[in-house]
Order: sequence, then structure tokens, then C-alpha cells
Amino acid sequence: MSVATRYRVLTCFRKLHKTKYAVFQDDDFAIKETRKRINEEFKKGKNETDPEKIEELIKVAEDVDLLLRKTVIQARLVGEDRYRLRITKDTHLEDNYPFDPNAVLPEPLSKRRGKKGQKTCAEVQQELDQQELDQKPPS
Repeated sequence: MSVATRYRVLTCFRKLHKTKYAVFQDDDFAIKETRKRINEEFKKGKNETDPEKIEELIKVAEDVDLLLRKTVIQARLVGEDRYRLRITKDTHLEDNYPFDPNAVLPEPLSKRRGKKGQKTCAEVQQELDQQELDQKPPS
């Protein structure tokens, strides 16, 4: 392993451990379990010599770091049926669009697969995909 690659691996390792503390602040159990998992995964790849495989593992580590930072939200019970959420500056918040009463909604899906006269989930998905293709203007 080259010096530059080793540096990138160690940087990812340290960054994941810092992310662990940022995401699971004051949750000792989650911090301990995350620490254990990070260390296990890096030990699995310790003896890897193929540069392509090492790059792939680095990419996975970077993706995990990003996923933890953007999607994990801590919630604490502060009263009966009340929670306080800890949302960080990195947390990805979805855009909230108001309901469009003129929207074309798909037909309800059948609860039983293949019930006469009703469509399965796969059939409805194919129709929706086809509608999207038909609505796109030609490039």
C-alpha cells in the first residue's frame, strides 16, 4: 500500500470516529456499538493489497460517513408523547411541497396479488414509469 493510500485510509478511519461522536452525542451505547463496528470493518480490510479493492473500501467508508451525518437524527423523550429532536447543520431535510389537489394519483393497489380486475404493484410501477417517459420532452 502506498503512503498516500495509507494516509487516505487513516483519514477515513479518524473521520468516521469523529462522525460517531457528532451523530450519537451523549448516547454511550450507540457510540460503543458504532466504534466496535468501525473497528471490525477496518480490521477486515487490513490485509487487502489490491489497489482497486482498497479504493472501493475507502469509497464505502466515505459514503457511510456521509450517510450518518445526513440521515441520523437523535430524539429524546422530554414529556408524555413529546420528543426533542437534535437536528444538525449536516442533516438533510427534504423539501416540503404543498399537496396539489389536481395531481393525477395512481389507482389503489390490490391487497391480494393478482386479484381479478386489479393491478399489482409492479404493473402500476410500469405504468407510472411509462407516463414519466411520455411526459419528458424530447432532447
